[in-house]
Amino acid sequence: MDVLKFYLYFNFLRDILILIQILFIAYLNFRKIKEDVESGLFFLFKFFLTFIIVFFLVSYLKTNFPEVRPISHYFPGLEENDSFPSRHTALSFSFSFLLLDLSLKYFILSFVISIFIAIFSLLSFSHWPLDILFGFLIGFIIAMISQELSYLFHRLYVHKFKPKT
Repeated sequence: MDVLKFYLYFNFLRDILILIQILFIAYLNFRKIKEDVESGLFFLFKFFLTFIIVFFLVSYLKTNFPEVRPISHYFPGLEENDSFPSRHTALSFSFSFLLLDLSLKYFILSFVISIFIAIFSLLSFSHWPLDILFGFLIGFIIAMISQELSYLFHRLYVHKFKPKT
């Protein structure tokens, strides 16, 4: 199998896995909303906040720290300067760490999917190991920040806006 087929095949697998992870989180969110609307909405808020922060932070880093992708060594001109850091890895690991607050078994399942996404990023020649490592670190840090921000908003909502009964 040649390099371009590896690139296309493993990129497709990465995209499918992150889609599965997002659909799994959506399922968990709807289940949580069914149990308790308020906590379900804060659960959803946490994931949207994480997605937005990770997406824009990684976009900023990709723009300001251009890095050639490994595939560009085989096919010059193909996705040249947007390797660092891995957006797929950052999003996937951030979602996994947010699930740690919900359940250990969901965290483990999501973490395994995240590891496969990281491996497929390497196998597809889309990212260097350093890109994956920084994607993991960004995912972890942003998940912790989102967790704290959502708790802050929740406390603000409960103390300031929720009607007293």
